[in-house]
Amino acid sequence: VLALCVACTLLLVGQPVRACQTPLSAASGKKIVTIEGVGASKTGQAVQHAWVKLGVPQCGYCQAGQIMSATALLQKKPKPTDADIDAAMSGNLCRCGTYTRIRSAVVARSNPVRSKVVRRYTGLPMPQPVAALSAEPESVIQAAVEATVSMLQQI
Repeated sequence: VLALCVACTLLLVGQPVRACQTPLSAASGKKIVTIEGVGASKTGQAVQHAWVKLGVPQCGYCQAGQIMSATALLQKKPKPTDADIDAAMSGNLCRCGTYTRIRSAVVARSNPVRSKVVRRYTGLPMPQPVAALSAEPESVIQAAVEATVSMLQQI
């Protein structure tokens, strides 16, 4: 069965779609953004930064799909409600169960004040910054990889 892992999510004219289910004819001549290019937009870069800052990735398998869906949501609706977040992120399965951190990262990008409240009441510890990040998407991705490796080494 296709489209269960959501790892191949990309943005097709700003909408998150699964590459494994999207025929080439549907994408022909349209703007496509992959995880490698999502950091070129301010929203995508901010989402990547929140992912690293809050230590969202664990195994990393679903993170591309999660980041792409969160970016699409925040580009359409910069201040989403909880229901908006639920609708946009539904179908993105995280086998490691980092849903609380994923939600916190989306909230952090949309409303920094609310982000502190969400972390306090969900029991999620206040995050420690991973490292100073440059504006380059490659640096954000590298920092995410390093954070994931560091977390795995502590197990």
